[in-house]
Amino acid sequence: MKKIRILVACGTGINTSTIVCEEVKDICAKAGIPVDIIHCSTNEIPLNVDMVDLVCRLLPDRQTLSKPVLSLVALVTCILQAKKAEMRVEKFRNLAGE
Repeated sequence: MKKIRILVACGTGINTSTIVCEEVKDICAKAGIPVDIIHCSTNEIPLNVDMVDLVCRLLPDRQTLSKPVLSLVALVTCILQAKKAEMRVEKFRNLAGE
């Protein structure tokens, strides 16, 4: 199977895209799909688009690109919801004296 090159882009290319890169790697690994993932800011997409097979955006953007684009906003929302749930459980445990 061909290794897919994926570009994950968020507003700054630092925090959110790093978290989503790890999530995409995990999803692909579980599916047996080899990937090479890089991340950048939304502004850097045009500089990197020719090096990848797929662009995953975390922010809405109207740039026309030469590669397929996938929105990962829902994935980010799910990750954040899971983290918030973990934090709530931890808070409840602390309050319960565990």
